[in-house]
Amino acid sequence: MQSLKLIATEGVRDAEPSARLKRIMDSLASSLPPDAAFDLELNGVVHRIGNGTVKFRVAVHNRRGLSALTSMDEKRIGEAYLDGDISIEGDLMAALDLRALLTDRHPLLYLWSTYGQRFFFGQVD
Repeated sequence: MQSLKLIATEGVRDAEPSARLKRIMDSLASSLPPDAAFDLELNGVVHRIGNGTVKFRVAVHNRRGLSALTSMDEKRIGEAYLDGDISIEGDLMAALDLRALLTDRHPLLYLWSTYGQRFFFGQVD
């Protein structure tokens, strides 16, 4: 099992946190409630996000996980979690409470699901 973890983290070791990821971490830190915090493990280095008691840790295992996390897209982060590209240890409910901070901008999908399907196929009850 140890070698599996080394292989999984190998793809992210040479990737330095981008300026965008640093901005995202700063933005998250300022958006968290004053008593909430979490750890982000990247490249074997743990970054504390927020102040207060650490409730969970997000570990990035490869470049796909890093890309999903940097996108701040709930769907991509969820898929990265399910695929094992990122893992969450600790209070999962506290991690899920942060979903409101994610952007999720999919205007075409929203328009299609809200108006397009009804226009082309009629309203379904």
